[in-house]
Amino acid sequence: MTSMILKLIHPFRFLRSGLFTSISLWSYKRTKFIFRNYWSLIFEEIPVFSFNVVKRSNQKPFSSFRIALLGFELVVLFYKK
Repeated sequence: MTSMILKLIHPFRFLRSGLFTSISLWSYKRTKFIFRNYWSLIFEEIPVFSFNVVKRSNQKPFSSFRIALLGFELVVLFYKK
């Protein structure tokens, strides 16, 4: 799927770099926002679209909401009180 997108949309090729980027954008009280860029050479496939919601459990002290679109992902973590 990724190779098809790269062939159809040529400008996306310049995004393909050797670095995987994960940036913590902002934290407010018990919420944290993280941005990730999957346009790295270490990934064979780049997520075109992905959506995920995970509730808290004993193993994870937070709930998370993730959405990925065209290789970019936004993660929102909601820590418990």
